[in-house]
Amino acid sequence: MNNLIQAIRKIEIFENNIATPPTFYEKDEENPYEFIKQFNRVGKINRWNNKRKLEIVANSLKGQASYWFEEANITL
Repeated sequence: MNNLIQAIRKIEIFENNIATPPTFYEKDEENPYEFIKQFNRVGKINRWNNKRKLEIVANSLKGQASYWFEEANITL
């Protein structure tokens, strides 16, 4: 029984791939605050921790937003 409980606990910490993260291009019609809210909702649904969010957000930024992220030199 203890093995079953341990297995269930391990399953609960795995991330999911249920929701797809939004993309952000830094276009005039895009709202960066709305992007962050949507991204965090997706992260919660997929059970991402903060480190994982940083890894994934780099891929969600496109165009000028991607260049900004790279120049900010954010380390994981």
